[in-house]
Amino acid sequence: MSDDEELAKDLGLFAALTIGIGTMIGAGIFVLPGTAVARAGPLAAGTFVLGGVIAIFTALSASELGTAMPKSGGAYFYVNRALGPLFGTITGWANWLGLAFASAFYMYGLGEYVNALIGLGPIGAGPVSLEAAQVIGLIGALFFITVNYLGAK
Repeated sequence: MSDDEELAKDLGLFAALTIGIGTMIGAGIFVLPGTAVARAGPLAAGTFVLGGVIAIFTALSASELGTAMPKSGGAYFYVNRALGPLFGTITGWANWLGLAFASAFYMYGLGEYVNALIGLGPIGAGPVSLEAAQVIGLIGALFFITVNYLGAK
């Protein structure tokens, strides 16, 4: 891709906000707090405040870079431009892996909630046995993979 080519920007403001807010709500509100409070007790509130402060600095840095270099590619583009293609590639793969693991975390959390509602036991096929939450998360992940593959339009 040459410097004058741009990726198609099909997402509007509402869609972009929905993706960002959905990600924060999914991990920050529905999946994580119960586990955090169970393990850390009242100190969990402090960890959320600390995480919020760190997130503000990250958001300010990203908005500054986005304003200075309004190109598609996000962190990959910024690191590639500053440190070269090797570090840009590492950043792109790390970002992809992070999103993959976050998605797995969300799907497992969704499976836990659905399982709490319908109360399934472990599901097994031969020597392989999966918890109901894992099966529900896997079905959800396959749905989203299919939507991404076929296109959201």
